[in-house]
Amino acid sequence: MSFKELDGFIDLGIHCIALNQASIIRARQAMKPALIRIHDMLSNRGIRNDLNDVPVITWKTFCHNKKMLGCKRTLDALIKDAGLDNPTKQQKLLVGDKAILLANGTDRPVSHVAEVTLVHEKTNPKDDTKIDITYQTQNGAKTETVRTTEVEKVKTAKVPVLNTGDLVVLLDIEGGAEFRYDGGGILTRTDTSSKAEAARLAQDEKDVASARRKREAAAAKKEAAAKAKANKKEAAVAKKAKAMEDKRLIAAAKKEAAALQAKKKANGKRGHKAATKPTRPFIAQKLGEKFFVFDKGEVEISIRTAKSSQFGPLADAVVCANGLNQKYGFEATI
Repeated sequence: MSFKELDGFIDLGIHCIALNQASIIRARQAMKPALIRIHDMLSNRGIRNDLNDVPVITWKTFCHNKKMLGCKRTLDALIKDAGLDNPTKQQKLLVGDKAILLANGTDRPVSHVAEVTLVHEKTNPKDDTKIDITYQTQNGAKTETVRTTEVEKVKTAKVPVLNTGDLVVLLDIEGGAEFRYDGGGILTRTDTSSKAEAARLAQDEKDVASARRKREAAAAKKEAAAKAKANKKEAAVAKKAKAMEDKRLIAAAKKEAAALQAKKKANGKRGHKAATKPTRPFIAQKLGEKFFVFDKGEVEISIRTAKSSQFGPLADAVVCANGLNQKYGFEATI
């Protein structure tokens, strides 16, 4: 690209920044290749013979003219940290290499995947290396002659060398399936589970374990409910039995109290002597001028406190004492 085209491309980027200040960093990154080319053009004016359209300005003046893009220090740092190779350290490209033909913003608005078909020889060691590169368009294959700074080499993946019996994993089959290399480009699948199958088996095991835990939890819950029901029934039976026992004891106590009350009442009607059977024979005893009948024990204990019946003649007292002795089964005392 000429200096005029590169300068126009950068002006277009500056216009985008003016419309959207938030995209300034992204715009700088997009203009890296053009800035590197202009920096190279303005820095090698004395030794380049293909820069007839370059104005007589310095890189410092150019940065001042594009100050909306950033100061000179910013642009210097951008060139220094650029992802593309510096023109003085050109990438090495060979015929058949795959490369990305970078967009330039004018006649090539988008990048293309291309193939190097020719590498030109340099007449001046300081000149840029030029290559012929072919890529596909809507109108068919197209070949352009460009500098190596306008392309980016595609790094090819290193193909491993397989020996017979080696095991490989193909990630595009079931998430990763294991194969054995049998030689002659033949791969045979082994019995080892693929990543997807292993995941499915692991999920099945998890599902089985989850179902088992649910069954165990349900059984435990059922057993706890049955135990609680049995305990409740047992408590009800015990409560009923206790109530019946308490009722029986209360009835027995009432019956015993009633019997005792009736006995006391009956004893009260018969009097003290009828209620108490004497244990000693009766005797006649003179006290003063009168004769009395005493229980022999009462007389022996205390004559003054003994209770008795009073008689005038001694014969009446003796008859009474003998009658009482005969009644209660004692022998006559006189």
